[in-house]
Amino acid sequence: MNDNKLSAAMSIHHASGFGRTFAKASAPKSKSGRAASPASPCSLVFPLALFHTGEVRTWIFCSALPVCLSLLTPAWAAPSHARRRPAVLMYTVNRADAWKDFQHHAGQIDIIAPQVLVANARGQVSGNVPPKLAQLAARDQVRLLPLIINAGFNETLMDRLLHSPAAERRMVRSLVRRARAGRWWGVQFDFEHIPARDRARYNALARLAGQALHRAGKRFSVTIVPRMSDRPGDFTAGGWRDWAGVYDYRALARASDFLTIMTYSEYSGLTRPGPISGLPWIRRCLRYALRQAPARKISIGAAFYSGIWRGPAGIRLASLPLVPSRYRPLHPNPWKSHVPESAELMRVWQQLPGRWQERQQAYSAVRQTATGTEVVWYSMARSLQALLRLTRRDHLAGISAWRLGQEDPGVWKLLPARRAVPLAAP
Repeated sequence: MNDNKLSAAMSIHHASGFGRTFAKASAPKSKSGRAASPASPCSLVFPLALFHTGEVRTWIFCSALPVCLSLLTPAWAAPSHARRRPAVLMYTVNRADAWKDFQHHAGQIDIIAPQVLVANARGQVSGNVPPKLAQLAARDQVRLLPLIINAGFNETLMDRLLHSPAAERRMVRSLVRRARAGRWWGVQFDFEHIPARDRARYNALARLAGQALHRAGKRFSVTIVPRMSDRPGDFTAGGWRDWAGVYDYRALARASDFLTIMTYSEYSGLTRPGPISGLPWIRRCLRYALRQAPARKISIGAAFYSGIWRGPAGIRLASLPLVPSRYRPLHPNPWKSHVPESAELMRVWQQLPGRWQERQQAYSAVRQTATGTEVVWYSMARSLQALLRLTRRDHLAGISAWRLGQEDPGVWKLLPARRAVPLAAP
């Protein structure tokens, strides 16, 4: 998601009727992972080998014939993915605060995903990875996964692109060429506001891009809008037609190495105040996703930002109940929202510390000012802790955090140094 469009884009998401049934980058801004499949043990022959299963270390004498060592793993041993920490993907934009965070915390990041590439209706790709970011990523062995978006997240542009096979091929060739030249780990699609009628065409474009990037030895990922069902009737007409309906979770999972579910902005600029990504809402979105795609191909979106709402005077937090998942945006909406950068966030926290909301796993606060009521919903380190527990419980591939430069500095205490295991290959 384009940083200067964050509040606006999230507002559009809700205006489209998604309400709490949607979340993001995103769905940008979407806007995690790495993957390198180890060699099959069936292809290995050892006269003598040390087999290490984590808790169990056993000497195994093998014949000269190929033996599938995986069969010798004790049945009670925990699956390997259960012992791995989730892969950490961080989105970034061209801002000084984001760059400073990457410099300081590169050793805790598995994948860095800069939002730098833009496609037009003719399939021409502009933008590139800043050289200093690429150099730091290479030096610290952070995998580089640039995002490509449709210019301005424009729906008409995307519709035209998907109706031109020549434009699609042009775009994919450009991505492969750039990935090779820049030694990128791969590319992530962060195309948003695509007409639902283009679902089959978008699936075909994802297959085309995935096949071409895989042939080049690169990874391919797709951001998807979070939802809790595949029923158009659960959305307003615009919410399904212009926002959520295009994403075929199963087809996109097959075409890609992993999906980022953009679970941010449960509440946004067109709603009353509420949690950025309340845990009950995330769980419902994830429950649906796990019926469509394997856990090893799902990276869950982590909101690294908080929201400040300013509205009419005299309002108490108790008078702002959290609404059900089929909630529609407010029209007109008396609330104006704002997403603070990290430094501002900590100043606000010092002035107005939040109260922990156990069910939502988030902090909230309210105060009266000279101009009205100010409500803050914080996404702090404690909120990330709950999401990491969920990620480990469901054996997800990892988290995708939007974005560097907006977070509570305390989140870095929860993210150990690398390495996580690679994200799944298709």
